[in-house]
Amino acid sequence: MRYSERARRALAFLFRPYNDIDVYVEDTANRNMYEVLINRMLEGRAQVTRVFQLGGADKVVAECLRAQGTATRRCLYIIDGDLDLLLGRPAPPLQHLYRLDVYSSENLVITEHSLVEVGFESDPQAERAEIAARLDWHRTVEQWARELVPLFILYAACYEARLPDRTSGRNVTELCVNSGTGPELDAEKVERLRDELRTSLEQSFSQADVDDALDRIRGRAPDLSMLRFVSGKTYLLPLSYHWLRRHTGFVGTLEQLKVRLARYAEINVDPGLVEAVNATAMA
Repeated sequence: MRYSERARRALAFLFRPYNDIDVYVEDTANRNMYEVLINRMLEGRAQVTRVFQLGGADKVVAECLRAQGTATRRCLYIIDGDLDLLLGRPAPPLQHLYRLDVYSSENLVITEHSLVEVGFESDPQAERAEIAARLDWHRTVEQWARELVPLFILYAACYEARLPDRTSGRNVTELCVNSGTGPELDAEKVERLRDELRTSLEQSFSQADVDDALDRIRGRAPDLSMLRFVSGKTYLLPLSYHWLRRHTGFVGTLEQLKVRLARYAEINVDPGLVEAVNATAMA
């Protein structure tokens, strides 16, 4: 359910007895994932019963701006890193604001440990070591990274060049083929999309300028840091979902998977977030 700005403020007021700190995020779905993660980070030092979802990053920043110098409660406003991470753009310099050091909140919960644990719950006859072997996470990550990090470098270049129709918002299933056991990333489809993005850039800029831009952006992801720079929401989570279904028999929705992963993911995927949450609680 979406609330008006006035209603959101009233909701925050109603939850004051139950929240030691007020946390505002840009997501509109799966509040539970954030609440599970943040309370795990707090380790009992404080309690967050309700996280408040404001919508897009611009709305979170606007609400944070309104709170500058007027906040009477401990509060934290969280926005996604998005393509700004690859472009090296600084976060808005606002008190109480934290920009994730990963692409999106979903990136925080996609870890080998969390996937193995959910897989372990999904197949009660298998040991964790067997689940880990089936998922073969390190090889899988490397395979996806080879295809997706170069794609997101191109997305970042298009975003910087203000080519609005060339965004990372499409769902990864458009780049998959159905193998009979579910969608799998198709290297040829990804390559065709990369070629399309490159062509779009070269229609507006010289080949040399495009090469320079891509080299500059690529320099910020020298180790193919897929779990940081590729969208967890529209790419990594759907891929992980179908990977789990294929290899462990996982049953559930994407939204349910996010909450279950949040229960097991290493909480230090973004150490800065852990520090910001606890600093807010101790303020």
